[in-house]
Amino acid sequence: TLNLNGKSVPIETDMFVARLAANKMMVTTDEMIMLSMQAAGIDAGISKLMELAKLPSIARASPVTLRFVFTK
Repeated sequence: TLNLNGKSVPIETDMFVARLAANKMMVTTDEMIMLSMQAAGIDAGISKLMELAKLPSIARASPVTLRFVFTK
């Protein structure tokens, strides 16, 4: 679950795990996750940006990747 802007968005993705050192591991997404702006609770901000910038449209999804490094 990704918590962003007070919203919880369930995410399911494949992860890649690599040992960086004897005491360090990295976990990252295998591919980009397409995050819905509506699910993240920032859809109104996208609409306001379109209005202010006088844009006919803006994508309502954004690619997201996750990367964690754990040190023992």
